[in-house]
Amino acid sequence: MKLRNNNDIKNIIDKPFAIKCPYCNTQTGISVVSVPRYELTIRYKPERIGIVYKCDICNRPIPIFFGPLDYETEKNVIIIPDEFELPLKSVEKFEYEYLPENVTSNFREAAKVFSADCYNAFAAMCRRTLQVVASELGVKGNDKVKKQLDSLRDIIEMDEDTKNALEIIMVSGHDGSHPHLPEVDECRATIIMTIMKDILTQLFVRKAKIEEAKQLRNKKIEEKKNENETD
Repeated sequence: MKLRNNNDIKNIIDKPFAIKCPYCNTQTGISVVSVPRYELTIRYKPERIGIVYKCDICNRPIPIFFGPLDYETEKNVIIIPDEFELPLKSVEKFEYEYLPENVTSNFREAAKVFSADCYNAFAAMCRRTLQVVASELGVKGNDKVKKQLDSLRDIIEMDEDTKNALEIIMVSGHDGSHPHLPEVDECRATIIMTIMKDILTQLFVRKAKIEEAKQLRNKKIEEKKNENETD
């Protein structure tokens, strides 16, 4: 893309981009709303610039950063590369309606800090969430959580160091403020998010959906029975 000295931005408007909207969490096209002016960009010569787009579905503004810029001043043009950074991330979706209230509030907070790239805080909130899960499940709650965690770690291919680190981060650490806990980078955080979703699905969502289906089936049977009696 090019930012020209006459501020003609048609080539920028006509450049299509598709992203996952950080607001409506949908894969969507985006449309240009605001582009920096050429004379101001030349004056300050930033390494990157931000262009504001809007989501074509929910219509909310989305800033996107492009760079590094190539200043071709002799041609009165600034070259904007196609590579971009999306500073706002979408919050992970989950079927929260099937979770107990305490579990929901903790895992929602975990998902928010994950989207903010605060990975150590995310791990601490996941550990807190698992403690709440164990409490909700009663006396054998800890065993159920650890059994599910062990099963999922075997399914997801990872080396022993990663497995041990996840054990400490998610279960053994107890307190996110302890400096001895392993650092959580984006890779580990992504694995933890996958495991957390699977654990909550297996322990709560799957069971609740089966119960829903059973109740719906019983309702249909009862309605059919009443119809037959009326006839």
